[in-house]
Amino acid sequence: IHNRDLFLSGHIETESGTATVRIRLNEDVVELEPDADGCFETTLKLENGGNYIMVVYEDYSGKLEITCESMDDET
Repeated sequence: IHNRDLFLSGHIETESGTATVRIRLNEDVVELEPDADGCFETTLKLENGGNYIMVVYEDYSGKLEITCESMDDET
């Protein structure tokens, strides 16, 4: 099992309610704060174990886009 580097980016467009992107890397939990335009990005260092990208929402209506790209060298 190899560790992985992952670039995560996205955009939250809210019509109503709230939506938060929450990342769990084994025992550590982080919530991403979007900028004023609703955009967010981060680089994750994934290790073996429980790694999750979640969306926590409450009465949410809108559009959410998430993109993940591996930053590992495939050669």
